[in-house]
Amino acid sequence: MFTCKRLLPVILLTLLIFECNRCVLIADSSVRVRVQYHPEEDFLRLPEFFTGKEFTGDKVIVRSKEQREGIYFYVPLNKSNSSLSKANSIKLDLIDSTSPFPRSFELSVPEEVSKKKTLLIGVTGEDWKEKSLDLVAWKIVLMDKEKKPVFSSQSFLWDHKK
Repeated sequence: MFTCKRLLPVILLTLLIFECNRCVLIADSSVRVRVQYHPEEDFLRLPEFFTGKEFTGDKVIVRSKEQREGIYFYVPLNKSNSSLSKANSIKLDLIDSTSPFPRSFELSVPEEVSKKKTLLIGVTGEDWKEKSLDLVAWKIVLMDKEKKPVFSSQSFLWDHKK
């Protein structure tokens, strides 16, 4: 009997925590940007051997240089954030481990963005030379044709760069 008295509050607390987490996940509609380093071979696909063109699948890939190796920012393009399909240009600011001052990149977004699921923004080639280069902080702003922001995201440390 003593075990049952302790077990019931534990079960109720567990259910409460589970329900709260589920509600937070359902209510969260914000876009999360993921950052990942990719070597050249991560982008090789079988169709490229036959056509000679890079196969991107359900992704739109925008790079600072022609080379594929570098760091990429993944921006999901789902129906809940349909305003991203209006994006025409990208302003990416980042701070890496080599300098405390931000570097800026201006990139254009191809027309096909509305038909894809993910936008990959790559800092590649000479812009991101080393695998060991560490990203400190970043900020991405997607703008429409009138240069009005349609999407903005930044790392936690971006606000603390001053």
